[in-house]
Amino acid sequence: MIVFFSKDAEEVMLAAIIKHYNPSAIMRLYENNEDLLSIAKIYNESNFFRIKDYKLAIINQYDFPEWIKDDSKLRFIELVIANNKTNIYSLINHLAEYLFSPEKLFYSSLDKTVMFKDNAMQVINELGIFKRFNKSFTKNGIIYFEINPEHDIIRLYSKSISKKCNEPFAVLNGDNALISNAKKAGFKDDIITLNRFDALRIKREIKVSMPLKNQLKGTVATKIIEY
Repeated sequence: MIVFFSKDAEEVMLAAIIKHYNPSAIMRLYENNEDLLSIAKIYNESNFFRIKDYKLAIINQYDFPEWIKDDSKLRFIELVIANNKTNIYSLINHLAEYLFSPEKLFYSSLDKTVMFKDNAMQVINELGIFKRFNKSFTKNGIIYFEINPEHDIIRLYSKSISKKCNEPFAVLNGDNALISNAKKAGFKDDIITLNRFDALRIKREIKVSMPLKNQLKGTVATKIIEY
């Protein structure tokens, strides 16, 4: 069995749960544009699925440890996977091995526990630097924040800004951009990813207030519209 997961804390946690109950399962990080069938053929494995397509089924099928209900633990996993030094497969194996032993996962002196805690702290420190010294500018009604981090913190950084900003904004990181509150800029979803070039061309939607009917002259055209 091949389990495809994305670089997302919830999916990593679900992947670890599947790995705990299915030690022989192959875990495979994938990108949205990858051909999963072709990858499965390389492994000569016909039984494969993406976690995002079966989240509810996974939740209903397996027993979960109590610590998963703790948001701070999910936050910890978010921080760890944002660190570019983290081996995400090693993290999943570690979570799977000690799934029902949170004291070993988060508080012990096990080498991997210490390493992942250190990785999380590195990301926290970098986030703090960019929060204090962020660079921003406004163009066409969109606020842009420019960052050049060592680690993959674009989503974490954007989430921190969202707590204080209700306006559409973009976080630029090299050639990539993450747009938040995007519905106010005319997009279907509230969080979208774009390349830098397209992100800089966004224009915020301007709502035009229509005059009240009693302020319109009773022309033939307006009467047709009214009726």
